[in-house]
Amino acid sequence: MNIFIKIETWGKYSKYLFGGLLLSAFILGFLYIYFMNLAVLKTAERNDNLRALTEIKREFQKVEADYITKLNRIDISYARNLGFVEAGPDGYISVSGIAAMGNNYGQELR
Repeated sequence: MNIFIKIETWGKYSKYLFGGLLLSAFILGFLYIYFMNLAVLKTAERNDNLRALTEIKREFQKVEADYITKLNRIDISYARNLGFVEAGPDGYISVSGIAAMGNNYGQELR
């Protein structure tokens, strides 16, 4: 009698169980396809970004090479041709009295 009841309940819910398993298989299949497609798209996007980065690096190297060649061109004769003159001797300011006060405000620092 006990075995008969188990078989009867299994037959009653077998359609629902099969439908649930089939639905979960479809959902898992859809999720698998979605995430694989997403991974492929992100990989293609990364490759495009790497290609653009190498192009930018190439342009940066050109600009840097131009800068270094222009920097090597600057010397004293080039500066004089642009109108720069040499500076005179350095002058300093000096004070013979109190230069600063300490935290005690009555004692001077020299």
